[in-house]
Amino acid sequence: MASLRIIVRPLALLGVGALLLAGCVPPLPFLPRGGPDLREDDTIAVHLPISGMFGYFGDRTDTIGADTFTTQVSLPEGLVIFEESAPLAEAQRARIETAAEDYLAWEATLSEQEHVPCTDIPTVGIRVTGSMEHGSRVQDCHGDSPLRALTTSVADAREELIGEIALPTDDWILEVAPVPGGPDPEAGGSYRLTLAASRKGMDLLGPDGAVRSLDWEGSAPVLRGINDVLIHEDEIGCSDAAAELTMTRSGDPSLSRTVPICPGQPPEALAEALAGA
Repeated sequence: MASLRIIVRPLALLGVGALLLAGCVPPLPFLPRGGPDLREDDTIAVHLPISGMFGYFGDRTDTIGADTFTTQVSLPEGLVIFEESAPLAEAQRARIETAAEDYLAWEATLSEQEHVPCTDIPTVGIRVTGSMEHGSRVQDCHGDSPLRALTTSVADAREELIGEIALPTDDWILEVAPVPGGPDPEAGGSYRLTLAASRKGMDLLGPDGAVRSLDWEGSAPVLRGINDVLIHEDEIGCSDAAAELTMTRSGDPSLSRTVPICPGQPPEALAEALAGA
């Protein structure tokens, strides 16, 4: 049996090598795991442009500290529309840290060409600071790569800790409606917010049927307003609301939220941003 194992393993490695030389199999799954040992207080940042086939629409950066997880989303020109931090559990930190160590070992083996092996996909930026200084950018082309394992661990933590985020690529219906018996039964209206055909801002279809084309600076207050409602949803409420706001995002994943419009709270600020856009 020992001699059989000695024969089979070289043959298997030769077969893998032939496939790699032929360009049929990415080298990613066949590399050894393990990399530099990161410290528990090292900072890991994962940066991904928000982009598509037809343009660049902003950036999202997740920063993982010793015990905090922070997400920031910005539009072109550096206009921040979302920034939130949450406590990070030890197990969540350990999963991300291990994935980052595997990524660092793997990335060090890549040639310049292997950093950008595919087309029409943005590069993911990885930065580590603290016990070491590392910065790299690699395209996320393969589902079983250490890069995908790292971005998946970060995305899972973001979904659990940060929650929903409004992005410039979303399609939203925003409806302001009076509450039954409210002081202004005619108040309200329906708006639709979508990425502009120019890809240089967003289009806002108002209650009057007119479309207002917003540049990124004009789009930021509306997207920021939606995100403020999502962030503070559990804190919203009052006994004398005259109207309510329903926010519906189509696509996958879809989302729908209805909240009262109360003085001094995020839904009121969003309703004002919609009316004044």
